[in-house]
Amino acid sequence: MSDSRPSLKRLVILCALVLLLAYGIFEARRYLEGPVVRIDRPAEGETVEGPSVRVSGHAENLSYLYINGAQAYVDENGSISWVYTPPKGYTVLEVRASDRFGRERTVSVPFIVK
Repeated sequence: MSDSRPSLKRLVILCALVLLLAYGIFEARRYLEGPVVRIDRPAEGETVEGPSVRVSGHAENLSYLYINGAQAYVDENGSISWVYTPPKGYTVLEVRASDRFGRERTVSVPFIVK
């Protein structure tokens, strides 16, 4: 009759290590995916009244945020609120975010200003 205790002990340790690794990957997923940027207003293809346009949205996992080349900021909840005066007609809003690892994400939103 063989003793199964050493193999059971190894199995428990292996399961614990796999669970620990899975939990670490789960917690690191936001950092692994890079910056996340969502622009809610203006919507793509929307016609807005000028001369000022309020840009609103949400951003996560970033160090720097630029809207049309100008540095913008997010609040502690990750909300974006930025006002600018675009030219009348067809305009493309470009939002570029980068994280501390140098990964970038760019979102372009075309819209029309009346």
